[in-house]
Amino acid sequence: MSRKTLWIIGGSIAGLLLAALAVYVVVFMPPDWRSGVDEAAKGTEDGLYPWIGARKPVLVIHEYLDFDCPFCSIGHKAIRSRIARHYDKVRLVRHDYARMPCAPNSAQKKYRTCELVRAAICASAHMDYWAWNDAVIEAPRARQKGAADGYVPAMRDRMKLPAAQFDRCLYDDATIAKAQKIYEETKKAGVRATPTYMVNGRKLRHHELVELLNDL
Repeated sequence: MSRKTLWIIGGSIAGLLLAALAVYVVVFMPPDWRSGVDEAAKGTEDGLYPWIGARKPVLVIHEYLDFDCPFCSIGHKAIRSRIARHYDKVRLVRHDYARMPCAPNSAQKKYRTCELVRAAICASAHMDYWAWNDAVIEAPRARQKGAADGYVPAMRDRMKLPAAQFDRCLYDDATIAKAQKIYEETKKAGVRATPTYMVNGRKLRHHELVELLNDL
């Protein structure tokens, strides 16, 4: 067999392998979890809960997430990667749930209680909620108290939000009341842990939701 023939055969095999890899990436490999975020429709449900995805969804997922929960970031990325190709069918509704009262009393107003819930509310006044969400999910707050103290101002500056307005909003009574309402409504829904997912009023464990999405 001539060297030219070997090159032709080798090139054909390489081409087939590259084509097979492309098919695998497109069909089987999950896309980046942030794929489609810029093109997807977005809105707010009941003035409290940001959503992303279909304007007329065939499936609505309510996600109860705590930005300080270490497992929530992992779960959110996994779900987002699975619905990235289905934003025309699926709507993801976010309930930012800090698992603690957001306004226990006025003396605690300036503590870190529900700080990330309030920060998301304030960020949304100046930018796309999901851009803020994705930044926090990608670089979550450290759990050590000293390292956590400067997280919100650092994230505010990273996202180029107006410092004075953002800081006023963070401790504004209206912001605290909004965060507290999210907390109370979540408790009424029977959610006690994060992450929790609900579809048609039914709680789903992570693997159950994954199976549901795989059938789309």
